[in-house]
Amino acid sequence: MKTNRKVIIYLLLLVVFIMYQFSANYIFNILVKTDKESGTVNFSLPPETQVVKFNVEEVNRQILKWKDGLFIGGWVLKLPVPKKKKDVYLVLRSTGTTLIFKVKNNNIPRQDVLNYFKLESTRFKKGFEMVIPLFYLSEDAYHIGFIIEDETGKYYSTSSLELRKISGDFTVVDLKAELTEAESGPDPASLSHQLTVPIQKPTKEAKYNFDTVNKSRKILTICGWGFLDGLDASSLKTYILLKKYGNTLVFDVKPMLREDVTSYNKKTGLNLDSSGFKSVIPIGNLEKGSYQLGMYFTKGIQSGVVYSDKFIEIGE
Repeated sequence: MKTNRKVIIYLLLLVVFIMYQFSANYIFNILVKTDKESGTVNFSLPPETQVVKFNVEEVNRQILKWKDGLFIGGWVLKLPVPKKKKDVYLVLRSTGTTLIFKVKNNNIPRQDVLNYFKLESTRFKKGFEMVIPLFYLSEDAYHIGFIIEDETGKYYSTSSLELRKISGDFTVVDLKAELTEAESGPDPASLSHQLTVPIQKPTKEAKYNFDTVNKSRKILTICGWGFLDGLDASSLKTYILLKKYGNTLVFDVKPMLREDVTSYNKKTGLNLDSSGFKSVIPIGNLEKGSYQLGMYFTKGIQSGVVYSDKFIEIGE
C-alpha cells in the first residue's frame, strides 16, 4: 500500500513539473513581451493583390532580452501611396501555418526606393525593421508576404521570397531566381562528373544537410554541407550518391565556403568552413527510375557513407 502511495506521489510531482515547464514556456515566450519585439496579430488574410511592393534585404539573429529573436529589415510600399500613415504587417505562411506580425518600425528613410519607383518625397518613409521571437518559427520554410492597411482597407501581396532555415539559421531565398538558374542551364564547366570511385566501408559517422534539392528537365542541383564526425573539413573529399536497385552512381561536387557551419558547430572546435558543396548533375542520360540520394566522404583513411530519405524521380 505504501509503495502504491509513493508511486502516485511521484506521478503527481511529475505532472506538476511538466505543467510548470509548459506554463513557464507559454508565459515567458508568448504572454510576456519585450519592448522591441513585433507581436502576432489575429485576423483573416485579405484577398491577394499586386499593389504592395517589398523586399527583404537583411535577416539575422538578435537577442530580445531573454528571448532569441530574428531581425528582418527591408522596404515595403503600396501603390498608389496612401494619403494617411499606414499599418504594415509581415505574413509568413508555411504548409500548415499562417503567422501575421505587426511591423513596429516602418518609417525608415529610403530615398533609393523612392528613386526606383519614381516617387516624390512623401511624409511616410518606406524602410522597415522588426524583430520577431524565434519561438514562433517552428517550420523550416515560410513564404513571405506583406499587408498594408490604409484608409481604404487592407492590401495583401506575396512574392517569390521564402524565409528558409539553412544550417540552423534563417535566410531569404528567391525561389524565382533558383528556378531560372535551373531551367536556363548552368555553365558546362560547373557540371558535376560521374566518377568511378570505390565506396569504402565507413569508419566515421557522416554529418550532412541538403539545403536545396532542385530538379529541372535537364539537371539536378544539390546544395548543402557535410563532414565526418570529429574531423575538420579541410582536405575532405565529398561525393554525391544516386542509388537505384543496388547500383550506385558517384558524382563529384564543387566545394563551397560555409563559415556558418563552423559557427553553428562551434562547441566541437572543428574548422568546417570547407564543408559546403554544390553539385549540378546532368540527368538527360540517366536511366529512368527512382534514385535514393546519399553522400560519401573520405579524409585520409577515414570515410563515411549516408543515404537520406530523399528520392529523385528521373524520367517522370
